[in-house]
Amino acid sequence: MPDRRTLERELQDLDAARDDLERRLRGARDRQRFAGEPDARVQAVADERAVMMELDRLMTRTRAVEGQLLRLSGNS
Repeated sequence: MPDRRTLERELQDLDAARDDLERRLRGARDRQRFAGEPDARVQAVADERAVMMELDRLMTRTRAVEGQLLRLSGNS
């Protein structure tokens, strides 16, 4: 198992990645609402779906890292 410092760094990186994904998600949703072209709306829906899948994977990894940190806290 990685050490506490490595896990905390990964958690910070995951948080930054989550911020980026949430920004991309807002952009995709805005394009769905305000795009004038139907093709742009269709692409925005596809983009939203892809970002949601990435966000799901990221949140799963975040929970795993948090679990590892909890385990390390219990061993201290």
